Amino acid sequence: MDSVQAAQKQEQLRLNESYSEIVDCFRKQMENETEFYGEQIDNLLKSFSLKIHKLTEAEKTRENDIELMQLTFLQEQKRFNQSFHDMGENIKVISNRTIQELFSGRKVAMTACVSSGGVKGSGTVVKFGDVRTQVGINNIASFRTSGQFTNAATGSTATAVVAVELQIGDTVRIQTDRSMSITAKLSGFTIAKLN
Repeated sequence: MDSVQAAQKQEQLRLNESYSEIVDCFRKQMENETEFYGEQIDNLLKSFSLKIHKLTEAEKTRENDIELMQLTFLQEQKRFNQSFHDMGENIKVISNRTIQELFSGRKVAMTACVSSGGVKGSGTVVKFGDVRTQVGINNIASFRTSGQFTNAATGSTATAVVAVELQIGDTVRIQTDRSMSITAKLSGFTIAKLN
């Protein structure tokens, strides 16, 4: 019986040692795996941190690029608006100059006769209401009623035997110096722009 107990004890010791070896081996394996996976996790965290840093830098760069694009766009928009404004002003100046040249170069002529004759008192403006011919004159109705021609274009203008340089807004009229007899249909008023 002693030998059975001794064998049992020996078997128990062997089992304890075997169990202890298994536990030590498992513990070492766990430590190795923990260290291995810990290193992998550390590497993954470092890689993840690096990627987050790169994304953050890329986002900052993108934001800077957007700000630069917005600034460039605003500068280009201001430059375009100024160019458009300048172009509009140039067109106005050129248009006004062209219109003035057209007006100064347009033909102006009129022949009119007195509608009703009779004696006109001193200082009376003679009215030539019977307009026979008119070219390039827009204020004929005013001329008929007032007897006064208002010039709308600069240039040399011949009136009867007098040639005068008229400016825009100058007026021409026939006014008696003293009481005189005016014959209808025979008394005339002619004006023509020469250049």
